[in-house]
Amino acid sequence: MKPVNKRLAALATSAEFAGFTIWLDLYPAFVDVRGKQDPRLFVDGLHPSEAGYRVWRDRLIQALASARAVAR
Repeated sequence: MKPVNKRLAALATSAEFAGFTIWLDLYPAFVDVRGKQDPRLFVDGLHPSEAGYRVWRDRLIQALASARAVAR
């Protein structure tokens, strides 16, 4: 996952895409202090649970608010 995220982050923040994309890295929010997937946030190790979707929603709201503030 980390190598794929690294490439996606580079693409999203590249000059070609940075003007209209936001990179939201959810990886840190879905792992514990040891870097292991937090099982409370997934129903089957892949799909988020209700708690996982709440984490995602909260991070997304923060990212959108920050982007909106920058755009003003």
